[in-house]
Amino acid sequence: MTKQSIPAWLKRNTGWGGPYEKLVEAAQLHAKTGDHPQIAFEGTTLEMVTAIYLEHAKKVGAFDGLYCTWRHVADKMVASLKLQPEDVLLIPGLGLGALYDAARRVQPQLRIVSVECQNWLVQVAEAVGIPITKGDFLNGLNLPLQINKVLCNPPMGKLWGFSKVEGEFLERIAERTIVGNRVAVLLPGEPGYWWDKLPNKYAWLRNAYDIKEAELTQNAAAPKSITCTRYLLERV
Repeated sequence: MTKQSIPAWLKRNTGWGGPYEKLVEAAQLHAKTGDHPQIAFEGTTLEMVTAIYLEHAKKVGAFDGLYCTWRHVADKMVASLKLQPEDVLLIPGLGLGALYDAARRVQPQLRIVSVECQNWLVQVAEAVGIPITKGDFLNGLNLPLQINKVLCNPPMGKLWGFSKVEGEFLERIAERTIVGNRVAVLLPGEPGYWWDKLPNKYAWLRNAYDIKEAELTQNAAAPKSITCTRYLLERV
């Protein structure tokens, strides 16, 4: 069978929504040999699945708040943390693994605690051999290790019953970190905008974190790019 481009393959595999069986199946097939029998693509399994996801999301929008992280943004976030071999890194929303891969490129033996609640994303992670803690980070999940650094591109806006779900992520991160721990995170808007517009519920976060870096960036989103700021925060 002649291999197809991702857009052509999607046309033959339409009609799927949740639980996203075709994406999981594509990941499992590619992960076995580093190739997909029907899709013409050069790159890793996670890169292929991300490309499929973004192509499909152009038409239907982001799945449950999943906005992928461009590789250059992930690399900048990781660089800002200055990871050391003895660190324990928390990724509270693994997504499609861009942040995980970026951290591994810098510190291959780093201890990483990756958390994900969406079943199809857990299945993709398992297909490529990423150790994963399955569960809801926002609901009292037990972590296997004490962490000291955090890497996070959280869902944003109204989702899962929260009006500002990224605020919920930062609250849970604050509860699980101590003074001096650092957090590299993407938040919506230009530098300072997110913090200036905090509702009273999240106002205490201004005193929980010291902003060390703030850089405007364009992050991958569907159907269009959204403005985000890359922050390096320190727990105080």
